Amino acid sequence: MLRALGNVAVGDNDPYAVVIGEDYTVSEHAVPHGRPHLQLEIRQDLVARDADARAWAERLHPLFAELLEIAR
Repeated sequence: MLRALGNVAVGDNDPYAVVIGEDYTVSEHAVPHGRPHLQLEIRQDLVARDADARAWAERLHPLFAELLEIAR
């Protein structure tokens, strides 16, 4: 979905992988309960200003809404 925007660098767990015991939210609330999950990282320099953070929220909101529909 993000790749379809064309101007976003997307990696698959790159450079990180979820590590049980180190990554609290996913390993505590999703994995042990078999819940679908997503871990997203945005470079801090891309959300440092309020306007930039708002732009990312607006960009991601429709994608997350679509994922929630798929997960239902």
